[in-house]
Amino acid sequence: MATHEPLKKAVPFCTCRGACPGMSKIDFWKLAERVRLKLGDRIEFMALHPRLCEPDGDRFMAHIRKEGILFFTPACKKTKQEKLLCEGFAASGVPMDNI
Repeated sequence: MATHEPLKKAVPFCTCRGACPGMSKIDFWKLAERVRLKLGDRIEFMALHPRLCEPDGDRFMAHIRKEGILFFTPACKKTKQEKLLCEGFAASGVPMDNI
């Protein structure tokens, strides 16, 4: 029986330029450090992006997509993020699954 290694995880944080009221007071440096300490060597990378919902966010996702990596995209509001990011993720070949 073959053993499977767990998927590595990547966490692209969208900072919403700090303009979204729900994101304006988040200390992304502290948040990234907490994620790094919690996931340790199970995380492949983290990235901060000002607006993943914009065309440059789509290009960013296309560049970082790799096989065998599971992407976690923290969001202030799930339904809003699905609407904003779904098209860009689909164009980048990244499915938006609920886990």
